[in-house]
Formats: sequence, C-alpha cells, structure tokens
Amino acid sequence: YSHPVEKPTGVKCDQTIHLKNYYAFRDYPDKLRRIKFYDEEQGRYCVFLTNNFQLKAALLHEKYKKRKDWLTGSR
Repeated sequence: YSHPVEKPTGVKCDQTIHLKNYYAFRDYPDKLRRIKFYDEEQGRYCVFLTNNFQLKAALLHEKYKKRKDWLTGSR
C-alpha cells in the first residue's frame, strides 16, 4: 500500500509492505514500512525499512541521515 508523500521533503515513496521470502516472513510476519528518499548531499536514492508507523516519513528521513552521519563519523 502506498501512502501520500510530500515530494519537496525528498521523500519519494512511503509504502506498507510484507516480506515475501518464506524464511523472512516466518521470522517477521508483521508489516513493515518502506521509505525511499533522495539524498541531495550524496546525489543518490536511499531506501530503508522500519516498523515505525507513527512518525512522518520526512522526520524518519532526517533521523536516518543523522544516524548515517554518526555511523560514518562525519558531521
């Protein structure tokens, strides 16, 4: 299922999905949220999965970018 997105935020799609692979679905049968966004700083698209359905996609996008910077050591 696709949810509406605010394109100016960089979020390209916000979807509710289920894993299709037998073993993945067996281990995690709940629905997930797939968010795709364009990272202007890196010049590429990024996709991530989360089980957080409460926060807006744009806010999750910002949290991801901060976490990514923390993981790579750049700020």
